[in-house]
Amino acid sequence: MRQSDRRRFFVNAGSANARDSGVTAPGTEASSGNKIPNMTSPPKTHKRRKWRVIDHTADLRIEARGESLPELFLNCAQALTVLLVGRVKVAPTESRELTLSAPSIEDLLVEWLRELLFDHQVHGRVFVNAEVLDLSDTLLKARAAFGKVPEGHSMQCEIKAVTYHGLKIVRRGDAYVVRIIFDI
Repeated sequence: MRQSDRRRFFVNAGSANARDSGVTAPGTEASSGNKIPNMTSPPKTHKRRKWRVIDHTADLRIEARGESLPELFLNCAQALTVLLVGRVKVAPTESRELTLSAPSIEDLLVEWLRELLFDHQVHGRVFVNAEVLDLSDTLLKARAAFGKVPEGHSMQCEIKAVTYHGLKIVRRGDAYVVRIIFDI
């Protein structure tokens, strides 16, 4: 990991940046029958999309990007939250420090997203924001904040699992890019 990637990053899933993520395929229906959340395109002043939904035959696939690996991890987490609950404002109510290890950076990304999905499925909380404290090819330390979705708000999409299918983090120009498939 480059030295410049060791900076601390903070992303809030309820922030203007989250709303400007540029998700495509608004209001479309996945082959499973789940409706993909209705999202809007980024404003013309937005330089790059942080993530977007791309076509997949049976599941839900996103492409995320970040100028650094910590930013890529946070943009993937942000995408997961928006896909689960839409663009609802969620206030952070709890935070916890996460330390995850895996044999590769791709495995680490899957473990990160699985941990966030698990928290949603078991405790009914969603990822709100995080600060990446340390990230290497095999270790992630982050302080993540979670919140409860307001009563009466329904889930946008039920994500069952984060998959490894075709997962590869690549450097494209000045950004890291990954495609992730969620089982829905």
